[in-house]
Parts: sequence; C-alpha cells; structure tokens
Amino acid sequence: MICLQEFWNEYKREAFPNIHPQDKDVFLKNSKQCYHQIESYKDYCTKERFLADSSTFLHLSLDPDPFAGNLETAEIFILLLNPGFGPSSYYWQEFSNHGELPDCLSIRDVNHFPNKNFDPTRSAVGDFLWWQRKFDPLIRHILAEYKTKKYWDVLSVLSHKIASIELFPYASQSFRWKAWYDDLKSVNVARDYVKQNLIKRAAKGDITLICLRGAARWGLRKDSEVLPLCQNSDSICIYEPKDARAAGLGPRASGGKAIIKQLKKSVL
Repeated sequence: MICLQEFWNEYKREAFPNIHPQDKDVFLKNSKQCYHQIESYKDYCTKERFLADSSTFLHLSLDPDPFAGNLETAEIFILLLNPGFGPSSYYWQEFSNHGELPDCLSIRDVNHFPNKNFDPTRSAVGDFLWWQRKFDPLIRHILAEYKTKKYWDVLSVLSHKIASIELFPYASQSFRWKAWYDDLKSVNVARDYVKQNLIKRAAKGDITLICLRGAARWGLRKDSEVLPLCQNSDSICIYEPKDARAAGLGPRASGGKAIIKQLKKSVL
C-alpha cells in the first residue's frame, strides 16, 4: 500500500530548488521559467522581489508542504490542490528554522496540536489564518452546543482528528494546473494514497473524506472508477467546481455536516 509519510521522509532540504528528489527530473525538464531562487526573507523584501512575480509563480525556496496532521490517527481527511503563499511565508520558514522566533512562537505544542494549522502558537501564520477562517463557524457551533469547551479545546480536537493533503505540494499565491504536473511522482503518490487507502476506508465508514478543491485533478470526477464508492458512502464529500473556490466548512455546509458527524463518533 502507498505510504505518503514514507515517501516524504525521503525529502531533505539540501540545495535549491526545494523539491522531492523523485520530482527533480520532471521539474528541471519543464519548469525553468516558473521559479527562481530567493535567498532569504531579506532578499524577498527587496523592490525586485516583493510580490513582484506572477501569482502562479512557484516558491521553491520554501519547503514543500504535502500534508498536515497525523496521517496514522486522523479520522477526517481534507483534500486540497496546493499550499498557499503570503508575504510572511519566507519570514516564518527562515526564522523558525534558525530558532530566532520569540519563545512563544517557536515552541510547537505537538502533543495538543499535531496538525500545525490549528496550533494557536502559529496564529500569525498565513496557513493558520486560512484554516481558522474556514473553521470558525463550525467551531462557534460546537461551542454553542457544548458550553463546557473553550475555543482552544476545539482547536486541539480538530488538530488531532483532521489531516489535510495537498495534491501539488509546492506553494504559490494562486494556482493553475499545468499538464506536466501529472508526471510528478509526488502528485501520483498523493493520488494513489487517496485511491488505495482513504477512499476504501471512507467507503466503509471508518473515516470521513472531504475533497475541498480539485476533484477532477484528484481523479474523483464523474467518469472515475472510484465514483461508485463515493456515491454509496455518506462519509465521502466532494465539492463541485462551482462551490470549491469559496468552499465553506460551516455547520450548514456539506463538509461541515460530515465533520460534525465524524466527531460525534468519538469526541462530541
């Protein structure tokens, strides 16, 4: 069975570009015009660099971000297209790696928050802010239902129960699929992990699977061979293209309802 974690254990940050070793040949053959090296946060803040590239520019000076959360213990999996990018991205990578962030920001509480995107110590980071906006209506709903819980408590529960997977693990401000992305090993490993592992588990009701972005790219379109499994399980939620861009996860949204149902099995 495909193991996404083991595949990404092969990645080591060595020299620019920061890509998985099994992706390098495809990248070097196809993508020389869509990235260049950014040496540091200071380099990025110069007139020539700061928000100067196209929105689809690939920031390969940043580490790949293929998934978040504990893939072994998560009960809710959210499928996305690629990691976002914001002006603070270089700051957080550079200074967190060098141990130069303030103590309250540099110490990750992995016991309470295995999924970094729900960790309050990262609440100034772009990815936390994106996820918090998505989940705030759902969190408020849970707080109203279970008045003994605090916002921090719900974030911790979500951090344990939710994992997310990016189909294309390299960051950009906005995203446009290119045909050669289908040749990347990382993309195919992610797809196979979903088809061979998560779809089957969700079809049996063991986990909840939510495809928030890029169903067709994930191979979950109408002519997909896995569609019968998806149609016959209320544990699989696929957002249509017209809903995906502003996809909500509030208590009334299909994804939010699926999350609440899964949480009620174990923690609510």
